[in-house]
Amino acid sequence: MTEAYNTLYDPASRAEYDELQHTEREDESSKQDAAYLASENFRRGQALAAKGRFKDAVQSMENAIQLDERNARYWLEAGRLLARNPRLRDRAIEHLIEATKLDPSLAEGYYELGELYLKISRRAEAIELFHETLRWEEGHVEARARVRELGKV
Repeated sequence: MTEAYNTLYDPASRAEYDELQHTEREDESSKQDAAYLASENFRRGQALAAKGRFKDAVQSMENAIQLDERNARYWLEAGRLLARNPRLRDRAIEHLIEATKLDPSLAEGYYELGELYLKISRRAEAIELFHETLRWEEGHVEARARVRELGKV
């Protein structure tokens, strides 16, 4: 209590305290604004993808990632969109790997990566990823079908 009183009583200490409080509020507000803008970009990307505007959708997803790079869902959706273009598959792989690193329990990340590996003739790795999908989500219908279809590693 004494320390608080002394800080608030002394004009120089009070000014320093007020500035620190103001800066902390601005930092928190900035983080909240960035998270909000990221989610808005993500939703916009989903809407654009639904309309078949994939290039614009990718841009919105990339914006979401820049604003909130710790959100695995943003990386996953961007990877899905990038995978649609054969010329962008390397970037798609990077995005899907990042999604699974950020959230190892995100079964869809392994599944999408497995599907992409199948497209580029990396069959053994794809099968491993389908098994990993099932490790995280036993009831994943598509992964189970792929495992039955492709066999074991």
